[in-house]
Amino acid sequence: MMFEKFARKGLQSSVAAAALVILASPVAAIAQAQTLHFNIPAQNLGAALRTYGQVSGQPIIFSEDDVRGKRAPAVVGSFTANEALRQLLSGSGLEVKRTAGGVVYLGAMADAAPREAATRVQELVVTVDKRIQPLSTVGGGISAISGTKLEQMNANNLEDYLGFVPGVEFTSYGRPGQDQISIRGVASQALGSATATYVDDIPVGSASNEAQGASYTVDIDPADLERVEVLKGPQGTLYGASSLGGLLMYVTKAPSLTAASGDFGVDVNDVAHGGVGYKFRVAGTTPIIQDELGLRASAFYREDAGFIDNVLTGDKDINRDKAWGVRGSALYQPTQALQVRLGAVYQRTDADGLDAVSYNAVPDFPPPFHTSYGDLKTSLHLEQPNRSIDEVYSAEIRYDLGWANLVSATGRSNEDDYRYTDVTATYTRSSYKTLLHEAPDSTVSDVNNYDVGKTSEELRLESKDAGRLRWVGGLFYQDESSVTNALITVMGPGGTVAPQPYGQPAIGNAHNDLKELAEFVDATYYITPALDVSAGWRHSRIEQHNENDDTGLIYSLTGAPAVRIDDLTNDVNTYSAGARWRVTDDVMLYVRAASGFRPGGGRAQPPVVVSNFVTTYDPDTVWSYEAGVKAKAWDDRVTLDLDAFHIDWKNLQTLVAVGGGPYLVPGNGGNAISQGIEAQVQAVPVHGLSLTAGYAYTDAHYTSPNPGLGLNVGDQIEYVPATTASFQVEYERPLNDAWKGFIGGDWRYRSSELDAIGFRMPAFDQIGLHAGVVHGPTRINLYVTNLTDSRGLLGYTGGGNAAGDAFRYAVNPPRTIGLSITQRW
Repeated sequence: MMFEKFARKGLQSSVAAAALVILASPVAAIAQAQTLHFNIPAQNLGAALRTYGQVSGQPIIFSEDDVRGKRAPAVVGSFTANEALRQLLSGSGLEVKRTAGGVVYLGAMADAAPREAATRVQELVVTVDKRIQPLSTVGGGISAISGTKLEQMNANNLEDYLGFVPGVEFTSYGRPGQDQISIRGVASQALGSATATYVDDIPVGSASNEAQGASYTVDIDPADLERVEVLKGPQGTLYGASSLGGLLMYVTKAPSLTAASGDFGVDVNDVAHGGVGYKFRVAGTTPIIQDELGLRASAFYREDAGFIDNVLTGDKDINRDKAWGVRGSALYQPTQALQVRLGAVYQRTDADGLDAVSYNAVPDFPPPFHTSYGDLKTSLHLEQPNRSIDEVYSAEIRYDLGWANLVSATGRSNEDDYRYTDVTATYTRSSYKTLLHEAPDSTVSDVNNYDVGKTSEELRLESKDAGRLRWVGGLFYQDESSVTNALITVMGPGGTVAPQPYGQPAIGNAHNDLKELAEFVDATYYITPALDVSAGWRHSRIEQHNENDDTGLIYSLTGAPAVRIDDLTNDVNTYSAGARWRVTDDVMLYVRAASGFRPGGGRAQPPVVVSNFVTTYDPDTVWSYEAGVKAKAWDDRVTLDLDAFHIDWKNLQTLVAVGGGPYLVPGNGGNAISQGIEAQVQAVPVHGLSLTAGYAYTDAHYTSPNPGLGLNVGDQIEYVPATTASFQVEYERPLNDAWKGFIGGDWRYRSSELDAIGFRMPAFDQIGLHAGVVHGPTRINLYVTNLTDSRGLLGYTGGGNAAGDAFRYAVNPPRTIGLSITQRW
């Protein structure tokens, strides 16, 4: 069987990597024990670091912005590589950091970051092409938000910060984690996700359509993250399936091998029309063996206030939720050649209900939208609790072979998503009353549970960052299993379940196994130091086995089980090509073309017999073309990132009509295009004042009709606003020798967009303000989000299926006033 062959190959790759590391470690340990002779004169820090890299054989990635204007002391004598580096960095405000894979780079110390921010735009390093590099050198669309910035924004989830990323749209289904991220107009119109998600080097979330990955995104609490990166456009050559729109990557903080540090934070907030929420977080790192073994641990606990009232039961604040999580990592570096990183993430969220408001009871269809029962009100017979649990475990090994780096990234991720929904209005209408023999005043619930487990292994070789040719290539294997359970229950007035076959008229069980084996290569050739070209290729073979067993009167009028078993195999090649031209030290032009795909899936035959019905459908694919410019000016006080893109989307996965209609099943529903521009400008016009502005225009529409959904050529793609914009301002200045004050604000805007059922949700904007003081390692911040208490519709969550049944939409939180305090040590 092909599945067994995949498993054997994945196991062999892991064993080979482990054996190589074990055999080579003693040799490298001898080399590490020796001291080296350094003769580095006092000079500017950048030149000193380059000389250090030549002598030690340990190149370090750093941004020229971070070292500009800084001096390094003389380092003369015999030292270990780590001892020499510590001397060079003394007093610089920089510390050695490591990525999840062990790549060494320099970054600002946490307590030094506020001092650094006042003179020029600060640049982040990001993970692109499986390498760490400064953001300004990336030849493609990418945005990044640092952990320090996320902390200053008091961010708790994706909704709090993705609105500031040009070209990215956040759609909510009202429950924690039940979100959809679309990038550059590639918004999933089906069950499978169109945006891949990674935690460090580990893929998370479902790659299959069976677990409905389009409606669930792993939403890691930003507490103790190094940064969040968004890669725009297809990333199929390096990140594979389901990255046809782009990639969301959470980069966790690595342990320190040199110094102990920690921080503690508390946040208390009051939500208008609701209650009080709060959050505690703590994090710390310490070396266990100096320069060799370090640990890092963090934890958070958060309670979010509710603000939705149920007019039917009289319950207040029915959408309260609480979340908690822990993270831990260990970094072991016994030699300069070997680095091992172990990591674990556990996060759980329990919510009492949806962040959803009732609008426009049937037959009063939108537009315009108006509330059915009043502001922030809904009407439900049953509570709607839900739970989401995310776990990520990783083991990442990096070994320096001398001529290349060998990297092994092994991961295990688990998702548990539980949803309880009130569907009384739908299943108590006259047609169902007759079918189900319902008692008067019955209520009906719909319970869904999605369990997804994934094991992955990536083994790759990376060339050294020297010479004209730089490359990366390797193998990737993943084994994903998902189990889905669905249950509709009819209850009488006292909550008693009706006897069968009427009490549980729909019982669904589905199981999916997905296995993927891929090989990939990506290379960059430097024609001159200012001009380079790149190309990439990946071949992915994905095999899926699906089993569905649905019983009950709703699935079959006779009550006979509806069983579906299907197998499908997808062999897909993806490609990328690009070029960068550094016109000057401050201006870079780039072009990029890339492809991506999403795996196909299985489908059940509708209740009528359809001749020649095929139980599977094909992958959808995209080709993206983009060109852009990245520039700096005014002594790095202004940066510009501007690009334009065009995306061709083929065999788009969506619902299609079969059997002459009206039955709709998942399938390939034609083609579409998405095209537009994105821009982001950052500026530090005067000392202490920083400005950031972002803008995106996206024209995403169908180029072929879908009669089953009533879609015509030129119709806008759902979940994609034509325009998004944002602005952030921050000003800081010393108050005296010990205290510093800061004040700032932000604004974000989203134009109207179509929702899942074809209604146009109105445009909205939101304003935030904050001010506070800093005293050494202590930061106190008073903030207001959604200052004008605006209502933004974020996505359709259900309803509207029977006369008098309102449409329910997720909304953004009302005006919130809060106080946060952070203490570092």
